[in-house]
Amino acid sequence: MPTLTVPAFDLAERLLSENRSGRSWRAIAREDYRNRVNFATLNRIANSGGAWLPKERKILRALGLVERRKRTPIQKAISRMVRDTRKAMIEMSPNPIKVTRAQANRLERNLKKAKVEVKEEELRKHTTCSNCGKKIGHTGLPGFWVLKVERHMIDLRAVKRQDGLAAMLDGDVVLAQVMGPDEDMTLPMMESVEITLCEECALGDVNIGGLVLV
Repeated sequence: MPTLTVPAFDLAERLLSENRSGRSWRAIAREDYRNRVNFATLNRIANSGGAWLPKERKILRALGLVERRKRTPIQKAISRMVRDTRKAMIEMSPNPIKVTRAQANRLERNLKKAKVEVKEEELRKHTTCSNCGKKIGHTGLPGFWVLKVERHMIDLRAVKRQDGLAAMLDGDVVLAQVMGPDEDMTLPMMESVEITLCEECALGDVNIGGLVLV
């Protein structure tokens, strides 16, 4: 539960004042918050003096208690790239994806703004799609995906040891984590493998296990 803060206290005082002036909780929720906050939630906040607050961030934002998170330039650039990629994939047919020159240029500009840098030698390692076997540029989009794949098996004996320690500590899992040996709970089944996917395969059905185990 969120802790008591000065803004929350002020909010509770204002809500109580509005309600005591004759406005119903439903009216406050509808007129002040456009029903983005339930009237019962406003009632509970006011009656608790701001000591209780909802956990949902969107509700706290609607109440004016938290600010909307500002996206970084990199996040904005990636969002634009994803949006343009999806738009191109929607237009996809059995033929290679048709992308206008303007879309391709926009993707390139977005990548530059995101400061995504890959050296030429590293890029040569990812020129071919691991799934379809085609060059990554065959879709018409200047992009590709690189996935690092690892396979693990749960170490049941380590899990049982940790569970037994927690049982000895009266079920206190957190204390068991602190006092335990902090051992690995999984066993690696293979070395990590990197696979490259073109835009078309990355947004389609891909058998990751089949690609890695071939």
